[in-house]
Amino acid sequence: MELYTPSLWSKRQSKASVIKSVLSIYFRSPKRALLLTLLLFSVILILSQVWGIMGPQKFVYKCFEDYGYPLNKTVVNPHPYRYITNVSSTCKNIPEVYVITLVKSAAGNFKQRHYIRSTWGIDAKKRNLRLVFLLGYNKENQFMVEYERNMHGDIVQQDFQENYYNNTVKVTMALHWVSTFCKNAKYIQIVDDDMFLNFQNALGFLEEKKESARFHLYAGYHIREPIPDRNIKSKWYIPHNHYSFDCFPSYIAGGYVLMNFRTVLAFQKIIPYIPSLPFDDVYFGIVSQKLSIIPSHINNLDVSRIQASREKIKCLIALHDYKSLRDFMYAYNVTHNRFLEGRHPMPPSSNATDCLDRKNVMESYSKSFLNKGQRKTSVVNSVLSSYFRTPRRALLLSFTFFPVLLLLAQISVVLFGSHKFVYKCNEDYGYPLNKTVVNPHPYRYISNVSSTCKNIPEVYVITLVKSAAGNFKQRHFIRSTWGIDAKKRNLRLVFLLGYNKENQYKVEYEQNMHGDILQQDFHESYYNNTIKVTMALNWISTFCINARYVQIVDDDMFLNIQNALDFLQDKTQSVRYYFYAGYRIRDPILERDIQSKWYIPQTYYSFDCFPSYIAGGYVLLNIRTIIAFQKIIPHIPSLPFDDVYFGIISQKLSITPFHIKTLDVSRTPMSRDRIKYLIALHDYKSLEDFLYAYSVIHNIF
Repeated sequence: MELYTPSLWSKRQSKASVIKSVLSIYFRSPKRALLLTLLLFSVILILSQVWGIMGPQKFVYKCFEDYGYPLNKTVVNPHPYRYITNVSSTCKNIPEVYVITLVKSAAGNFKQRHYIRSTWGIDAKKRNLRLVFLLGYNKENQFMVEYERNMHGDIVQQDFQENYYNNTVKVTMALHWVSTFCKNAKYIQIVDDDMFLNFQNALGFLEEKKESARFHLYAGYHIREPIPDRNIKSKWYIPHNHYSFDCFPSYIAGGYVLMNFRTVLAFQKIIPYIPSLPFDDVYFGIVSQKLSIIPSHINNLDVSRIQASREKIKCLIALHDYKSLRDFMYAYNVTHNRFLEGRHPMPPSSNATDCLDRKNVMESYSKSFLNKGQRKTSVVNSVLSSYFRTPRRALLLSFTFFPVLLLLAQISVVLFGSHKFVYKCNEDYGYPLNKTVVNPHPYRYISNVSSTCKNIPEVYVITLVKSAAGNFKQRHFIRSTWGIDAKKRNLRLVFLLGYNKENQYKVEYEQNMHGDILQQDFHESYYNNTIKVTMALNWISTFCINARYVQIVDDDMFLNIQNALDFLQDKTQSVRYYFYAGYRIRDPILERDIQSKWYIPQTYYSFDCFPSYIAGGYVLLNIRTIIAFQKIIPHIPSLPFDDVYFGIISQKLSITPFHIKTLDVSRTPMSRDRIKYLIALHDYKSLEDFLYAYSVIHNIF
């Protein structure tokens, strides 16, 4: 106190008295304090807005709503690599792969892959689970990789150079592979080969998150507020010419990433338009930010390099830095309760890592949430009663809150605003409907069964079977089984063929024997199925106009004709309207992989989406729909896949595809009860299969 002079002390006393008097006026009543606070806040907000427009420029970090990274309209990040090894059959012959685990592994890491296959890889292949290793190319190790592939058949490899800084290319390969060869996958785990996975915990976590399949899921160890490493000696160095901004968006650490199939498709579509980065986790964080997909943090993951206790191993989904068979075997024995005392040294136990009973946790959480909700309700009621005490008070508070709402709106625009990726799908899916003829059908009949529908007042159902010219056995199987039912009474059966010079003389002999082949002189090819169905529609509208319903099916389908008739009996009113029915494909996505059977180049269809359509294996229409389709086809450019093309036509005509539940387009064996229940079954390619199904539905088994 000796440092203060009397005059300075008196000045401070006077200032304190002024402050006390101002505060006493300000806090005379709570209502006055609240209103003055809001008014002052509004004035400050308005002044800050004006200063932001007119004032000097401040230094701002180069981090803004899209983190400065471009989203281009043209392809800037192509993936031109070809497969050296491809296990394309991994996900076949199963309706759904619940979890497929993709392990990023260097070509020379033979031991790591062996350790995984000997431990948690066993669990990763059980039932509806699958395991695949992702490799690049290394000339020195290629011979051994091919030997390993022949032994295990679980390696996907492309011809990019094997390198840590090509991990982004490796994961891009994985996303392409899943979206092409494993479309029936529900969840995808992408992990490093030094991770140990506790599969039981992973499946338990997914069971709790089962609703996530309906939305985008991008989960793992969430890295928040990441900063680029500018140290040139660092392994994670990012030069300015690769990424010139000061911040990364939040991302999931690359050791363990969990996605659902919906997210994989979204990532795979946008990747070509975003320049690549050498670190896959950072790059896919940017991709998720462009798609407005928020990374989800999984608590029970360990990305540290500290030896875990037995309790921790049992609790966690994934553990990091496992590089010896001893470590892998120890963790595997712990997770499977096979630990033998004295076999391995006992690590120290940690009390902080004890697992909690999930049921008890959820119960306590729900109780606390309920209590909080009750408290919030009472607070809201008291606020509203005060707000509407008088009209003047409500009006004044409304004008006061307006700037606050304005500020919140601006903040939301900054955080969640523009620059989001939008697919090129508009109201007509971008496909033209021309006034002139752009899709003529100039082909002539080689074989025409024009008398099929004559001498009968009405053909109730005519079944048209799309069949390749050389598929003599398939047509024989059909004629020997369900084809018998398809020709009874007022039902008819016709096979649709193109022209193949090698098989033509046999086809002519077959036609002379059975008289049920419709053939034109276009070339027989899978990619001419649209022409084949167009031929069928033209033929129906010319030679079978007295048909009520038309079934167009593939020759590997088995039909239960009685079930089909029962279904149509229930839909008797549908003949008055347009009717386009079968197994409906919703939200279809284009296939851009040039190696795929269903590849569609940009020159054929430049947009990102198809309208919903009926899968081509079984299509049911009435005559009204056929006539409408037949009239509009010449004015819409053709596509090689008939089901997709006729989905576009139905969309142009505003005809909604109708889903039939009693159809099966999978390739799984059917029980006797299911064969009796369904209208159509897929992938029948032997006489035994046809005869078995036919015997079941006619009770002659």
